[in-house]
Amino acid sequence: MAAFLKKKLPLPREPKSVPEFRPTSAEFADFWGYIGSLAKIGQEHGAIKIIPPQEWKARETYDGADPLIRACASQTIEGDSGVYKLNIEDGGSIFLSDLVGLINETEAEGGGELNSDPRTAEMEFWRSIGMGSHLVYTAHSQNATLFMDSSKEWNLGKMRGSDANKLAADWTSGAQGLFGLSINMSRTSRGWSSVGERAVHVSYLHQGKPRTVYAIPGAARQQLHSLASKMRGDGMDHGVGVLDLEPVLLDPAVFAKHDLPLNRLVQAEREFVLHFPGSSHCSFSHGFSMSEMITLQVTDAALSLQAADTSASCQSTPNTAHGEAPASAMDGAGGGSEQSPLPAHQAKNAQQQQQQQ
Repeated sequence: MAAFLKKKLPLPREPKSVPEFRPTSAEFADFWGYIGSLAKIGQEHGAIKIIPPQEWKARETYDGADPLIRACASQTIEGDSGVYKLNIEDGGSIFLSDLVGLINETEAEGGGELNSDPRTAEMEFWRSIGMGSHLVYTAHSQNATLFMDSSKEWNLGKMRGSDANKLAADWTSGAQGLFGLSINMSRTSRGWSSVGERAVHVSYLHQGKPRTVYAIPGAARQQLHSLASKMRGDGMDHGVGVLDLEPVLLDPAVFAKHDLPLNRLVQAEREFVLHFPGSSHCSFSHGFSMSEMITLQVTDAALSLQAADTSASCQSTPNTAHGEAPASAMDGAGGGSEQSPLPAHQAKNAQQQQQQQ
């Protein structure tokens, strides 16, 4: 009996951590050059986190910001055995100040925010998912932004183009908050979504509590879709389009059981997250927060440059400054913007690195 009590349960392995980077002011100012320098390691993990220089600001203050949020809804999650469907019930438009009051009231009545420790918050979320015990609101606006006009580098509001609106034109995608400005409360979830083969998803958390983000690299995309298709239980193989049918979540234990790679990060306020071509991602919020996400198109030339070996220069050690910007660079643009030309010195360095291999 004593020996039995000492035996530990074989808990599923934890997801691996996504690399994070802290660029210098000069590196951060070169948007496409910096993203391109991290393309190789980004595609290996599916996502990376970028912490801007301390002096950079998306906005001087959020006091007084009160945009009209066009798509407010209540969100419920149903399912079992590790696969869960996100359901949305339309609630119409609402101003941000009114939504904040509604969320605060709901949080107070329904148990409040998740635990401040990210790992504990993660366990709380998955233990309660699908139980129907929490009222969750989600809100989203395609056209609103919280970036101030004077913010030049990494201003997602200015980069947003028509392609993002086409990708999220229907209500289900809009309420899921894939693109544009999103307002979240504790347990607000975003189902699994895949990045296009010639696109990059960029998100920024303006203010509020963190959110946990899961990501898988593009190399495992087919496995994810096949698994999700199998677990839908309708006897049909929906192929790589299964995640486009409806927003779903998969418990991390499912990934461990089926030996599917899963990476994780915790995005705090003032942090960017980049999701690279072909990768997939989902998330849930720990409490009230305001975030934005856009999709940026990348060119064939940029994708071919990603083959350059930048591993020696791209250090993924958390909480350390990123060194000299490597050579590989992505060349692309947001929906309706002009495409950014590849800096000549980076193209030359990329060619030299390829010749040395």
